[in-house]
Amino acid sequence: MVCLPLSFSMSAPVPCPVPARRAPDVHSAVFPVRPLIVFFLVFLQFFLVTGPVSAQDRIAAFARQLQALEYAHGARIALAAHEVHSGRTLFFRASERMTFCSTFKFFLVAEILHRADVLAQAPQTGLRIQTPVQGKAQAQEQDESGIPQTSGAESLLDRTLTWTADEEVAWSPVTKGQGSTGMSVAELCRAAITLSDNTATNVLLRLAGGPKSLTRAVHLMGNQSFELADFEPALNREQPESTANTGTAGGFLAGMRRVLLGDFLSPQSRDLLLSWMQATATGRDRIAAALPAGWKLAHKTGTNGGLVHDMGLLTDPKGHEILLVLFSKARPFEADQKGTGSGALLAAATRLLLQEWGSLARDEGDNAVQASSQTSSLAGSQASRSDGH
Repeated sequence: MVCLPLSFSMSAPVPCPVPARRAPDVHSAVFPVRPLIVFFLVFLQFFLVTGPVSAQDRIAAFARQLQALEYAHGARIALAAHEVHSGRTLFFRASERMTFCSTFKFFLVAEILHRADVLAQAPQTGLRIQTPVQGKAQAQEQDESGIPQTSGAESLLDRTLTWTADEEVAWSPVTKGQGSTGMSVAELCRAAITLSDNTATNVLLRLAGGPKSLTRAVHLMGNQSFELADFEPALNREQPESTANTGTAGGFLAGMRRVLLGDFLSPQSRDLLLSWMQATATGRDRIAAALPAGWKLAHKTGTNGGLVHDMGLLTDPKGHEILLVLFSKARPFEADQKGTGSGALLAAATRLLLQEWGSLARDEGDNAVQASSQTSSLAGSQASRSDGH
């Protein structure tokens, strides 16, 4: 290299001195260790410190949104949800007891199907089928396990049960006037689920051994919160300072998991129960109103005045499943003014849950509180009497 002199003399150019070269830093030349270590430590600190806090913040925000819905509707809500494919769960007031109304019919029908499974797997050949006696004294011959005796030639679901006219109670759209002819156990189960028929429910409840017997059975299903004390329609009345006819959203979720996802029922009985739940005609303004296009719902509702419930299995177009239990109770003033609770609260809570788990666009979930509040303001003009369905 040649350097130009400071003056323009005619002398020859002077060679520039060659700068001394430092030995290369092997570490910095080959791999930038120190910057990477610093970056790794910062990233690790961010992951350890901000990760759990962010999750907690999201859960807290979800709870605040549910509280906003409660305020908008003048009601209290309990939520228990389980996402099957991921194993995630969410609870909000899930340990608080509420009168469960007709949602218990899910467990009643599950118990009847379970008994049918037991008889089908171990038929008691040679045992006589007892013809049911009309009236409240109706009794079925039972073995030591409490299962009505039958022969292998006739399944429990095929049996015909009868009742008297004075046993028919309010909200019996299927069974009204059919007592002398009777209906099969399967037909009664379908009526109890799809239309929440109360007379059908009472006939099945007697077949199951009554409220105490069903309570023990439901505890074995995993729902330890379940306490049934009465028949329809008395079981819908709230009893202060009593756990009679109450349960928790968390307990109902645990029982539903065992029945629909566990081994409590045979695959055939589980499919039959789900088919009835998919045909449910009550409560279309609740969970069903919140589901995006392509989703399926198998559910059971419960209603009485300010008590509005819904529970079931939600399935998205990819086959991913969510078990969801929603109980709600309007404040006394709100229930008196509107006559019955509004399903819009449960629909809005469902939208928020689907948003939280990424099954619904965030803007749709963010609008749930505002939309449901507007719907709630119209509920008073649509008040109607409830018969426990």
